[in-house]
Amino acid sequence: MADAYYQSGSSPVGQLANGDRLGAYVVSSLIDTSSFATAYAGSDPILNRQVLIEQIHLTGSSEDEQIRQRVKDTAGKVRQITTANAKTWAPVLEVIDEPRGLFIVTERVGG
Repeated sequence: MADAYYQSGSSPVGQLANGDRLGAYVVSSLIDTSSFATAYAGSDPILNRQVLIEQIHLTGSSEDEQIRQRVKDTAGKVRQITTANAKTWAPVLEVIDEPRGLFIVTERVGG
């Protein structure tokens, strides 16, 4: 895809780089990597807010589809929790499943 939804600049498929777009969000920096996910700081330039973008590590195995579904189900449940208790949870803004991977975008809380 060549539209704004899938702009990866010079970064390899599967990795995000500063300035890359993911839906409405722009990646600003890498925060950390774990065995489960890579976290990036980002922004939503339309609504002028800071976000956290987590890229879930998928292995290319037959279990990936189950992982995708579990992440999407969990994100839906977290949305319900954050509505009821917004001060203790970072709201899940969006789950994005696209060619570069599976991403959870949350409101960035704190530093």
